[in-house]
Amino acid sequence: MRLLTLSTHWAVLAFAFSIGLVLAMPTSAQRTSERDPDVAIEEAILVTATRSSESLVTSSASATVFSKEELENAPVLVVDDLLRTAPGFSLFRRSSSAVAQPTTQGVSLRGIGPSGVSRTLVLLDGIPLNDPFGGWVTWSRVPLPSLERVEIVRGGGSNVWGSSALGGVIQLFTARPDGLATRLMVEAGERSTSHGDFAISNSSETWDASAHANVFDYGGYVQVREDQRGAIDIPSGSEHWQVDGRLGWSPSESTDFSFRGERFDEERSNGTPLTDNASKMDQIVVAADIETRSAGGWSLRAHWQDQEFSARFSAQAADRATENPALDQFLVASERTGLSALWRTRVGADNATSHSLVAGADARMTEGATNEQFFFSGGDFIRDRKAGGEEELLGVFIQDTISFGDRVELQLGVRFDQWDSSDGLRRERNRSDGSVRLEQFFNDRSEDAISPRVGLSVALTDTLRLKGAAYGAFRAPTINELYRPFRVGSDITAANAELVPEELIGAEIGLAGVAGPWRWSTTLFHSQIDDPVANVTIGFGPGFVVPCGFTPGNGSCRQRQNLERTVVQGAEAELGARLGRATIDVSYQYSDAEVDSAPNAPALEGLRLAQVPKHSGSIRADVALAQRWSVEVGVRYAGQQFEDDLNLRPLDSFALFHAGTRFSINDGVTVFVRVENLFDEDVEVSRSGSDLFTIGAPRMVRGGVRFAF
Repeated sequence: MRLLTLSTHWAVLAFAFSIGLVLAMPTSAQRTSERDPDVAIEEAILVTATRSSESLVTSSASATVFSKEELENAPVLVVDDLLRTAPGFSLFRRSSSAVAQPTTQGVSLRGIGPSGVSRTLVLLDGIPLNDPFGGWVTWSRVPLPSLERVEIVRGGGSNVWGSSALGGVIQLFTARPDGLATRLMVEAGERSTSHGDFAISNSSETWDASAHANVFDYGGYVQVREDQRGAIDIPSGSEHWQVDGRLGWSPSESTDFSFRGERFDEERSNGTPLTDNASKMDQIVVAADIETRSAGGWSLRAHWQDQEFSARFSAQAADRATENPALDQFLVASERTGLSALWRTRVGADNATSHSLVAGADARMTEGATNEQFFFSGGDFIRDRKAGGEEELLGVFIQDTISFGDRVELQLGVRFDQWDSSDGLRRERNRSDGSVRLEQFFNDRSEDAISPRVGLSVALTDTLRLKGAAYGAFRAPTINELYRPFRVGSDITAANAELVPEELIGAEIGLAGVAGPWRWSTTLFHSQIDDPVANVTIGFGPGFVVPCGFTPGNGSCRQRQNLERTVVQGAEAELGARLGRATIDVSYQYSDAEVDSAPNAPALEGLRLAQVPKHSGSIRADVALAQRWSVEVGVRYAGQQFEDDLNLRPLDSFALFHAGTRFSINDGVTVFVRVENLFDEDVEVSRSGSDLFTIGAPRMVRGGVRFAF
């Protein structure tokens, strides 16, 4: 794989120019970020739950926050492996984003997701990170060294964020300029791993600028279990590069304008010579933040994203000695434009009862289509397919957080959304003469959704609070789910243009406390999801199975369908302590996720949702052994889960241990060594219909150095 091509030289030149701009800028003292809710904030403040600053202690939301220190010292290679230590966080597959095919990287919270699409909205500085075409998340776009803070808010978040926030919201915040600063991190490890991250920033009284670059190369490993490997099995790995920059202007203390641009380029090998994928993405974000004395504060955002994705799939022989092409998804092109306006104000701040009002509107417009070749015969593909369409999401919301002194906080909010799907198309042709075999134009559709929320937080004592909430949320199906079929190995999944939005009704109640060095929280939750989208098994090969067409032997035909109802209920708990030189964090979640009603697939009723373990948890500890020497250790556990909707393919539970140590040479230079999967456990990631297992990453040792000036 070649990392830099002529088509990307403009991005490198733009990055070099931005460094010159940063260095040329005069320097000033640290700038405040209190008037901008989309930047890094102090640990006691939560932004994501309400789209405005609120106290993490008094908020009725169930939230986990990772600080800059935790992000910087985490002994993991990629950000999603750290987020898995939070209660309820899971991806559709167990494998790390360092090797996983991006379409399997959809994220869910509390186990509500039985398919690869995300049922959690993921934001980077307030801008959606979810793929515009398929809803999955490209986690490699967010290198750990670039992050200042992460907030995970569990429970329906559609009342302020709209679609995709069905199970909650995750927001990742990058660092803002603070005078003249430079950061460099380089690391290397086993399996040809190398990673470099560089950032430079500067700020004055009226201007700030920053530039950032990230380069990543991971040789990977063979994902097929050792006793099942054949001649075609090669390591799955990935490499990417990324450059981005920001320019800000503050003509007064109450006004900020900013412009951000990003270029991302990635290539991946997916385990055999004929399977791989690649992504390219350009994004521009324009923002304005204005504070007024009489009319409150305003935050305006506009973003544009253009993305290209490609992937190749193959059909492998049972002995894994040979493979043939099965699908060449040579171009998935998508474009998204987003606009948002947010208004916030505080009324009665000096009174016993005060109101924090937030209101706003959002619009997201997406168009995308897949272009692919399929039906391999006689040494070539004999057919091609184009499938795609357009979507629009428009929403308005208002929310009032009412504080009765400092002991009771009541939150009332509601949002109205409209989802429009249009220009849906699926066309299949013979490549030899261009004749059309299938041409479908799907009806334009429009759906409305109302997402309310009521939250309550009550101080029972000075150290203990009762928290509870009830809410509604929704998720509109993606263009990918509506129109694009796909194949993994011998398993085929058909699209479904008749899918309707998923709707969730949920409630939670819990206790949270802070006393001295200890903090804890426990929450009971119950969610009912109506019309959940699941990959429903229709039949098995070999033979012709509607709607998949010919299905190979040992393969299955599935279709995305709305079930009638699933129910997810359980409990989660967090415990943290800062004890002298030691920091300890413990998390646990129990999630009972089942199909409650499915008239279209009665065999599923009473079965557990695919890819959702009942039990999961983690323990992390960071200990300063000496003034400049520290160690970090941890373990992450996930219980048994099922690969498939029929619960015929169980995946074993696992416990992964990690460890690391770091030494600060001085205030600006730190060296570190880290070990992931310390005991080299084989983690079952997936299981095909022919009982072919793929496994997680083996033990990996790596080391590096961080510079900060």
